[in-house]
Parts: sequence; structure tokens; C-alpha cells
Amino acid sequence: MKAYASPNEVGPDDDTARVPLNYAVLKNDLVATQKLLAEGAYPDGLDETSFTPLMYATREGHGGIVRLLLEAGADPCRLGYVQRVYPLDFAQWRVNDSKTLELLKGVNAPSVSMEFDTSSLRGAEMIAFVSREYAGIYPVDFKRDVNGEQFSFWLGQTRLEKNDWDNPLFLFSAGLYTYGTPIDIGLILPPEWAVLQEYRNPRSLLSFPLDLLQALASRVQQGVGINHGDIINPSEDDLKDLGWPATVRYLVAVDQSWGRNKDDHDDTDVILLTLAPVTNKGFKPTHKGGLDMADKLRSARWKKMAIPFYR
Repeated sequence: MKAYASPNEVGPDDDTARVPLNYAVLKNDLVATQKLLAEGAYPDGLDETSFTPLMYATREGHGGIVRLLLEAGADPCRLGYVQRVYPLDFAQWRVNDSKTLELLKGVNAPSVSMEFDTSSLRGAEMIAFVSREYAGIYPVDFKRDVNGEQFSFWLGQTRLEKNDWDNPLFLFSAGLYTYGTPIDIGLILPPEWAVLQEYRNPRSLLSFPLDLLQALASRVQQGVGINHGDIINPSEDDLKDLGWPATVRYLVAVDQSWGRNKDDHDDTDVILLTLAPVTNKGFKPTHKGGLDMADKLRSARWKKMAIPFYR
């Protein structure tokens, strides 16, 4: 761990705005954490991202440090204001570590699920499906106008690997189809897109994913369906001014299994079409080409299906 002037000060050359305690927690350095707390480090830290040491410790599954921070007075009820989550949510969504969960529940730590009832929301089946099979849902809905109606889009944090800093985000619609089998659309986003408030401002640099889903949702609500293998062309009139990343030539709709057992598939299952970018210059945007690409991507790793961040 780098030298520091004070246990509660950010170093002058530190562009991450993290105090020393957060570095110690992220490295799972129990000795350094004890030393900093003994020297007067605030148990809840001063990280400008509003990530407290306890959030970092629960996110990474560092159970020994979770215990130490709680004993030092860290507040399990602190709420992140950018990504609106509690420490317990990180433990449930990112790690699912039984020791950490037991420690937090032992001090009655809250979870957004306690205050976030999706059962009465439009698209509740889809929200529950994504939450159960793929991603912990942030309780922040992004409302956009879709054909004169305020429609919500939702963001999830995926649970792929225990300590993978590159776990992607998933932005999706819920309740797009109002009849028959629930069918919705979503985008896999690399973590660089995770500046949540920017999604609220149409046509801003980081709002492209939501601008795109808004435009496609408008199509669907007007009766233009999207199916597995369909190709979406950035040059189409209602999409061309959205500020596409330069490397995306087309999108292809992919119906993934999302962890389902295909033998159990029936008409009550939801269908979630992930819109994957096609960057291959040799790709031919034909019906067969779209189906072939979609079938190939059905079992691909998320990085092949993620919308590239602006460079």
C-alpha cells in the first residue's frame, strides 16, 4: 500500500479519490486495515464515489475485513448515491459469500430488495427473471417517452465471476410487449458505461444505450416486432442520429437461454432478446446472415455481445 499523509486524506497525486482505508480493503490487507483504523481512519471512509470500505469489502467477499469494519463501527445502512445499493446488496449480487451475508444479516443490514417491490411494476416478470437468472437489479428506473407514454428501463449488475472487476452491466426493457409471451430487449454494457445519471440526459455521450432502447421500444409498441436473428442497421432514419460507437456496423438480436434449462422451456417463459454488436466488415446483413450470427452468439461470452464503449 502506498504511503499516506493522513488516514483520512486522499494523496495529492491520487486521481482515484480513494482514501488509504479503501486501498487496504480492496487488497484484503487485514493488517493495514487494522493499523489505519487504530490511527483514526473513519470506518465509513471518504471515497468520493460514495463507496464505503464496507461496500468494497462485501463486494469482494473479504469476510475478515467485513467483520473488522463492523466491529469498528462501519454503518451497514449507508446507501450509495450513484449506484443506489447497500453493502448487503453487494454481498448478494456480486459474491454471494455465505460468511459475509451472515455477518451483515447479524447486524440487521438492509437490502434494496426490502424497499423495492417489483411485483406491481410493469414488466414484473422480466425484472424478476433478470434478477433471478442473470443480474442484481439496481432500484433506479430510467424513464423515457415511448409513443407518448412514460416507460421504464432497468439496469442490472451481472454476476459472472467472484472477483471479476470486468463484470458487465445489463440495460433492458421490461413490459415492452403487453400481450402473449413477455418479450423484451436489452444491451450488454462493459463497466465503463456505469455512470448512471448520464443515462437520464438524452443525446449525451453516455446515454447512447438508453437512447437506442428508447427508439427500438417505440418501434415495438407500434407493432414492429424484433425476433431472433433480426438485424438492426444504424443508418435507419430513426436510429442514425443516436451517436453510435464507430465500430458498430449492425446489431443482431440474440435470444439467449440466460441460464434456463432448455428442456424445461415452455410458453410461460419470458424471452429476452439481447442486441449484440456486429463489427465484422465481412458480415452480410441478410436474413440468413443474421440468423447465423445470432446462433453463433447464443452461447458467446459477454465481451462478444457488449456494446463497445466510446474510445
